[in-house]
Amino acid sequence: MTEQEWSLLARLGYRLEDGKVKHLKLGIVLEVEDFSGFDSLSALEAYAKERLRTHCLLKQKKRNSSE
Repeated sequence: MTEQEWSLLARLGYRLEDGKVKHLKLGIVLEVEDFSGFDSLSALEAYAKERLRTHCLLKQKKRNSSE
């Protein structure tokens, strides 16, 4: 991955740790390969944001169902 790609992911809260891409605040752990092979930075950004959205929605749904 390029420096620009890592910079974009860092702005969204992702970090490279132990060979994995992690979002420490949300507890997301993904493989580096999940973020590779995008044609543009905007496509990578859209994918990364969608992963965050999906995770938050699932977390919210789980919390609502336990109430």
